[in-house]
Amino acid sequence: MRQSKTMMLVFASVLLAFSVGNVITAAADHTTKTVRIVGGDGNVTVRGYDGDIVKSADDAKLVLMSTKDSDGVLTIKAGDDNIDILVPKQTDLEITAPDGDIEVSNVTGVITARSEDGNVIISDVGSSVNAVSEDGSVMVSFTDNATVDSLNLMSEDGDVEVSLPADYGAKLSIRVSDGKFNSDFEIRTLNEGAFPSGSKDNFKATVAIGDGSGSGTIVVGDGSLTMKKR
Repeated sequence: MRQSKTMMLVFASVLLAFSVGNVITAAADHTTKTVRIVGGDGNVTVRGYDGDIVKSADDAKLVLMSTKDSDGVLTIKAGDDNIDILVPKQTDLEITAPDGDIEVSNVTGVITARSEDGNVIISDVGSSVNAVSEDGSVMVSFTDNATVDSLNLMSEDGDVEVSLPADYGAKLSIRVSDGKFNSDFEIRTLNEGAFPSGSKDNFKATVAIGDGSGSGTIVVGDGSLTMKKR
C-alpha cells in the first residue's frame, strides 16, 4: 500500500509539472501586448527575445501567479523573489519594484518602470521610456535607430544617465536640483538661447534638442544628469 501511495504522489507531481507548462503557454501566448510586473522585495529582470510567448528564464512557478485580461495585458506578481522574464521584443512593459532593482534590455515596446528603493537600468531599447527611482540611479540606453517619442526620467536621490541616438530631437523640461547637467547635445533654451555641449550646475529650463519632435521631462533631485550621443 505504501508503495502504491508513493507511485501516486510521483504521478501527481509529474501531472502538476505538465500542467504548469500548459498554464505558462496559455497565459502568455502571442496575443499578449503588454506585460505588467508587480515586484516586491526582489529584483526584476526582463529581456526581449525573438520568441512569441512570455516565459520565466529561471523558475517557471513565478509565471503561475499571473492573470491576463481581454486587452492582452498579462500581469505577473513576483512577490519577494527575484524574477527573470523573457518577453517578445515588441512587448510593452509596466514594471514596479518597491524594494529592488529593475533591469530591462533588448525591448522595442514602450517601457514604464518604477523602483522605490533600487536602480533602474534599461539598455538597448527602441521606444519611449518612463523610468523613476526614488532612491537609486536611472540609466537608459537606446539603440541607434530607436524612435523616442516620449522620454520621462526621474531620480530623487541618484544620478540619471541617458544614451540617445545622434539624431535625437525633443522639447524637454529639465531640472537638476543639486548636481551637474552634462550633455553631448547642443541645447537650446527658451530664455538663454543655445549653448554648446558641456556641463552646467543646478540646471532648470525647458530646452529643445535637434528638431524638437519628441517630448518629455527629466528631473534629478540629488545627483547629476548626463545625456550622451550614441
